Amino acid sequence: MIRLFKRAHVARVMLFSALLLSSSMSCASNDMVVTVNNQSSNFKVSLPGNPTTGYRWVVSHYDSTRFDAPTSNYIVSSNKLMGAGGVYTFTFKLKHGLKNPKQTQVSLTYARSWDKNSADKKDVTVIFTKPASSSSKK
Repeated sequence: MIRLFKRAHVARVMLFSALLLSSSMSCASNDMVVTVNNQSSNFKVSLPGNPTTGYRWVVSHYDSTRFDAPTSNYIVSSNKLMGAGGVYTFTFKLKHGLKNPKQTQVSLTYARSWDKNSADKKDVTVIFTKPASSSSKK
C-alpha cells in the first residue's frame, strides 16, 4: 500500500513539473514590443528566467551595424527561495555617431546549452518614439 502511494505521489509530482515547465515555456515564446525614447542612446530588454533549470537567455539576432554587442545581467529573485528564478536584462547601446531607427528587431533564445532542440525564441520589436512635448499651461 505504501509503495502504491509513493508511486502515485511521484507520478503527480512529475505531472505537475511537466505542466509547470510547459506553461513557462509557452509564455516565453510570445512576441513582445518595447517602446523607447528616440533620444536615448541605449535600450534594455528584460525577461524572466531561471538558470537553475539549465535554461538561459541569449541574444540570437540584433542589428550589429547600428548597436554595439549587448551587455547582459542576471538579477536573482528577491524572495530568497532556493531555485527561484530571476530576470535577465540585456542592454543595447547605439554606436557612436548613429541615430536610432524608427524600429529594430531583437531575437533572444531561451535554451539549455546542450539541448538546442528545446529552445524557445522571443522576438522583440523595439519602437523608437519622439518624447512627448511638454507644453506649459498659462
